[in-house]
Amino acid sequence: MTSRERRILVVALVLPVVAFGAGYLAGNRSHPLNKRPAYHDMQVNHTRDLMALVDPSDKQIRALAAQLGTPEAAYNCVRDRIRFVPSSPNASAARVLRDGEGSCLGKAALLCSLYRAMKLPHTAVRVVTGNVAISDYMTDHAWIDLEYKGRCFQQDPSGMLGKFEFDQFPGLEYSRAFVREEDFCFNDKGFAVVSQLNLFRDGTVGAMHQSVR
Repeated sequence: MTSRERRILVVALVLPVVAFGAGYLAGNRSHPLNKRPAYHDMQVNHTRDLMALVDPSDKQIRALAAQLGTPEAAYNCVRDRIRFVPSSPNASAARVLRDGEGSCLGKAALLCSLYRAMKLPHTAVRVVTGNVAISDYMTDHAWIDLEYKGRCFQQDPSGMLGKFEFDQFPGLEYSRAFVREEDFCFNDKGFAVVSQLNLFRDGTVGAMHQSVR
């Protein structure tokens, strides 16, 4: 077979495959290569959906809050009895309680719900989200800010960074140890974006930079 004949044979074999592929893409509108990105394809978290994760009015949450009795017992319950599953989708506190597992956001929402069901005012407890440092990389995370008996605490019941006690991080100690950036905070009554000026509170930014290195 001459060189020219070989080239003709290759073209004869390849063209039907190309034609089939082009026809398949043209006829299959659901194929990823046929999908043009649309503005509404962006995944977003609406404020109302995040606020709805905290639900102190749920019957099972109210019953558990009454059974536990104190914020300390509620914290220990969420820390020890709810399994930390990082891949869990955003779920309401009621579902996290029912399933016995949740992400850091799910566990924080459940703990906030229990605190609110124990009649702690909405001005005293909130879920906070942001970036934390683990070794030499950053990851999204959620934790709790709590004002209780005249003292302020940062709490992390997830177990992702360690097993912590109820009052282990008074004031800004948790931020100093782990937090690189705060994003937003919420509870069942409101939602707010956290000002990055908070990074400069009481020299916290220097400590956070050191924790990232």
